[in-house]
Amino acid sequence: METQLRFALCQYLTSLAESCDDEDRKESLEVASQCLPEGLAIDVEDEALVAQHKIPYSLLEVFEAGLAACKQKDVSHQDRMNSDPKYGKFIDTLTNAGFFKGVEAGTPEYEARIKKAQATYVAKYGNQAAAPAPAPAAPEAASEAAPAPAEISEEDKVKAEQLKGEGNKLLSAKKFDEAVEMYSAALKVRPGHAIYLCNRAAALSYLDRHEEARADAETALEKDPGYVKGYSRLGLALFKLGLYQEAVEVYEKGLGVDSENASLKSGLHEAQTKLAAEAAPAAGAPGGMADIMGM
Repeated sequence: METQLRFALCQYLTSLAESCDDEDRKESLEVASQCLPEGLAIDVEDEALVAQHKIPYSLLEVFEAGLAACKQKDVSHQDRMNSDPKYGKFIDTLTNAGFFKGVEAGTPEYEARIKKAQATYVAKYGNQAAAPAPAPAAPEAASEAAPAPAEISEEDKVKAEQLKGEGNKLLSAKKFDEAVEMYSAALKVRPGHAIYLCNRAAALSYLDRHEEARADAETALEKDPGYVKGYSRLGLALFKLGLYQEAVEVYEKGLGVDSENASLKSGLHEAQTKLAAEAAPAAGAPGGMADIMGM
């Protein structure tokens, strides 16, 4: 990284000399661009070395981006609450998990926790506020609408169910790779089936293939938003990926479908606890709910 910066400095100085119209300044810049590489201990004549350390942006572009990022770090808690709905949900989750319990708003301790929460949020999700939702697309004309999916024959339905059943047996036997293959075979016969997708997501989770499990669960919920197990599978995949806020939101949506689902309640509690522990100060004992409550 430092070597890249040295080359970028030399390239920037050379470009300044080349674009300068003032003869006196141009001469000074040319002298500086000739002396700087020696002072920085780099060889700007070595084409291979220059290519190796070249960055796809100018030094000025990097500086502007860095300056903008630094300015964004100064966004106040209230401004972020007003401009970033996701941040508001993040704070709500921490509040529900007890992160602010025992401290009064406006006190130095409360402000310290707010700052820690902001720092955790920015480190995990960045500074950008949520972009406004795009305007809804105009409805397609009937002639341009996508054709309805082909009707699945009863024979194919039976075949797909048999493949799913074999996959379930393999899953119970902890033969997860083979289970994935069997569920995939069922999905070839009956594409987009929510139950098959969620079963495959379960097998993928056991294999620590959480991105793939996430994709299957998301597709399952697109196909059937009322399939409660889809929320459980998606929540688990997000949790394993360390996306605790997203996991909280998914579990809460699932509980909106089935408010008594024990699996969703358990997953929600674990995700809230992890999220709160992640925002807890790193100093002292390892982060956890006990540490948070003892602040």
